[in-house]
Order: sequence, then structure tokens, then C-alpha cells
Amino acid sequence: MAIASNTGLEFIRPRWEAPDHVHAVVTARAGGASRGACSALNLADHVGDDPSAVQLNRARLVETLHLPSAPRWLIQVHI
Repeated sequence: MAIASNTGLEFIRPRWEAPDHVHAVVTARAGGASRGACSALNLADHVGDDPSAVQLNRARLVETLHLPSAPRWLIQVHI
């Protein structure tokens, strides 16, 4: 289910059976501060994006989802 927020960020929330305390979202690209090759909602700090844009994108995510703390950020590697 796609969900748009009042901050311009968009998410997909999976429909799955899970305990009430387990939540998941997939971010879309809309609503971010990044420009150029990393345009939109880039959350990765290892791809050459402006670090201040990444921090702003991450802060928007935490604020929009009302998270109690920042997520644990991972580096996804495709092999």
C-alpha cells in the first residue's frame, strides 16, 4: 500500500502478519533534498551525495514516521 505524507515523502507499507511492535516501510524517491545523480530521497551516505542532503533526508524520514530514534543504516551490496 503506497502512502504519501504531508512532508512529500512516499512510502510503501507491506501487508503482512507480524507482531504489533514490528513495522516496515519501503521508501520511494519523492520528497528528498538530494540533487544530481542522487536526486530525491537518497538515504545512503556512501554514494557521493552531499552529506548535508543525506542528513536532511534521514531527519525527514525520522520526523515523518515519528520514529523514537534513528534507524540502523546498512550498506546494501549487490554482487
